Amino acid sequence: MNSPTSIQTFTGIFFDPFNPRVEDVRIEDIAHALTMQCRFGGHVRKRWSVAQHSLMVSDLCPEHLKLEGLLHDASEAYLTDLPRPIKHHPLLSSYRGLEADLEYAISKRFDLSWPMPDEIKAADNAVLVAEAIALKNGIEGWQEHQKAWGTQLDQPVDPTLVQAIRNANPPTDDYIKEEFLRAFHALGGE
Repeated sequence: MNSPTSIQTFTGIFFDPFNPRVEDVRIEDIAHALTMQCRFGGHVRKRWSVAQHSLMVSDLCPEHLKLEGLLHDASEAYLTDLPRPIKHHPLLSSYRGLEADLEYAISKRFDLSWPMPDEIKAADNAVLVAEAIALKNGIEGWQEHQKAWGTQLDQPVDPTLVQAIRNANPPTDDYIKEEFLRAFHALGGE
């Protein structure tokens, strides 16, 4: 159904993020949109997509949570990726509520855990820190805000993650999207 708040997705359907219908959630739309979005609002040394981030988060998750890790940012396919300082500003509390509603619909569509398990949040934060070191100037100055952002940054940095991000040659968008979809299907997504 096409409402005034609907967006037209990559696959051509109209999707209303304010009234998400589980049957309208499509992995093709998620994979495409997350591939096209750059992390940190584009404020990075080289292009690094939300899909690449999601693949790394999935790799860090225990086997039984890898699919949830891959799709932990799937709502951003319909809302867009906002840097944490912006997303967690008090003026955007309704945005976070909308995001939670979308996450719930996505969890129903793909039979995922709800709410998101702590292991996924820990993997997400570990990748965030590695990305900040590899793609930005590190996380200096972030610690004082971590509670406001709902982020735990005082964990050990994984140097292999940092090096993997630094050494990654920018793949094509088509390649990243294919890798995302391949991971989805390999992990039992339907």
